[in-house]
Amino acid sequence: MNKYNFLISLFLISSLSFFSYSKENIQKLKSPHPPLNFHVSINGLREVTITWSSPYDKAKKYFIERSEKEKGPFEIIAKVSPNKKKFIDTGSKKSPLKDDHSYYYRMYAISSNKTKSDFTVVKKSHTAPPPIAPINIIAKANKSKGIFLIWETVEPSIYTKYIIERKLANSSENFEKIATVKNINFYQDGGTKKSNLTDSTEYIYQIIAVNKVDAAGDPSKPVIIKTLPPPASVKNFKAVSGEIRQISLSWESNKEDNIDGYIIYRKDSENEMFKEIASLKNNITSYIDKSKKTNILSDNHKYFYKIIAFNNVGSKGLHSEIIEASTRPIPPKVINFKAASGQPRKVTLEWDMSKDEKVIGYEIWRTHGSAPFIKIAELNQQDITSYIDKDLKKTNDKLKGKLLNSEEYQYKIFAINEQKIISEESEIIIAKTKSRPTPPKIVESEWDEGKIKINFEPSKEEDIIKYVIEVARGLKPKFKEIGSLSVIENESPLSFIDENAEPDKINSYRVKAIDKDDLHSEWSDVKAVMKNNPK
Repeated sequence: MNKYNFLISLFLISSLSFFSYSKENIQKLKSPHPPLNFHVSINGLREVTITWSSPYDKAKKYFIERSEKEKGPFEIIAKVSPNKKKFIDTGSKKSPLKDDHSYYYRMYAISSNKTKSDFTVVKKSHTAPPPIAPINIIAKANKSKGIFLIWETVEPSIYTKYIIERKLANSSENFEKIATVKNINFYQDGGTKKSNLTDSTEYIYQIIAVNKVDAAGDPSKPVIIKTLPPPASVKNFKAVSGEIRQISLSWESNKEDNIDGYIIYRKDSENEMFKEIASLKNNITSYIDKSKKTNILSDNHKYFYKIIAFNNVGSKGLHSEIIEASTRPIPPKVINFKAASGQPRKVTLEWDMSKDEKVIGYEIWRTHGSAPFIKIAELNQQDITSYIDKDLKKTNDKLKGKLLNSEEYQYKIFAINEQKIISEESEIIIAKTKSRPTPPKIVESEWDEGKIKINFEPSKEEDIIKYVIEVARGLKPKFKEIGSLSVIENESPLSFIDENAEPDKINSYRVKAIDKDDLHSEWSDVKAVMKNNPK
């Protein structure tokens, strides 16, 4: 190769090298600069804040990439305007950022001609851990069926709520969420009528803190607490026997502050189940179990009772000692019931006073012939022990006025107590009223100087005090009294002289007897007498 050719070749090689170097440098001069002052935050609540400075060149877009490892692989998580200067990464709905987790970020720029800058340095971020569990939890059984909880928090400013969980002590079951409270550090579990806690029962509680992004921490250290016992059993529960169709109950008031009242139960026999009969307020310490229309206590019957106290949240205490009491028997049968026979149009009744102090009187019943018994008297005094039955005006008997003479009547008597409960009927007794005197009998008559003498045999009764004589003159006369004859001692025969006899007419005579009780006999047979023909 000659010298000329050599120089030409060297020139060409130098030119090509020069032009090649300038094109590469020019290309570099056109690439955007990577973002400046690239920073990432740490301890974000499931988020990372990425910041950068304003660009000094005209980059079109900034790309942000993230990886869970320092050396990748990285994935694009955002395309942002360079002027935005800030981006908050929270992950996606399907894959949000995790608590207490490391993430790695880098950025690069893209120019309008789609040239790409170098990557920034990789920056590490670490999200905040879950909330720290509450500490110093205090549980107190402050109410019946109620537990009060209070606790302390380590970072109260970032916690927005607390989850309270509970389970039965010594239970293999999982904790159950019972409440969520916001912005407070205490909770009242139960203590009302709607409480589902039970008395004298141990429960375990734990509390979980939740932060602003709804991240829940680990449960706190469990605390165990026992609810208050139910109300104490009622003391000095007593019952009074011997009352009329009722039982009086009394008891000692419970001393607990939250007692709302008492429930009384009764059963009618040992083999039956107890049934509630009364619910009473807390200021009541006595109750009378008495007969009602739908609940009539039987006479002379034993009943069994128990009582419990209940408080203002519905907790029922242990039942009291079971007690028993008996109602009063019906009044005893009236004894020594007697009737005096032989009285004029009346019957005197007598009996022994009832020894039952609850008896307030007596009922007397009577029958006559085949008629049913009817009540003839109601005596409202216990110490009355006699009664004279002497008329029928207040009965349904067809007969009015005084009792009939020479009639048999039957009687029975009942005792009555304060509640109008009557005894069994007494023995039925019979009494007969006094009979009318037997009529006298005219045995003869005679004329004597214009007078007619009537002789008659007296009645057989010994208590006759008077005889009444009547006469009728003529064929169709009317009888009229012409005299009477008082008797001190019965003589036989007795005589009566008619000084006004009319000899030309028939003089018809009749006589009747009257005893000391004013009972009148039937009239005797009529004796007709004429002057010339005395009969």
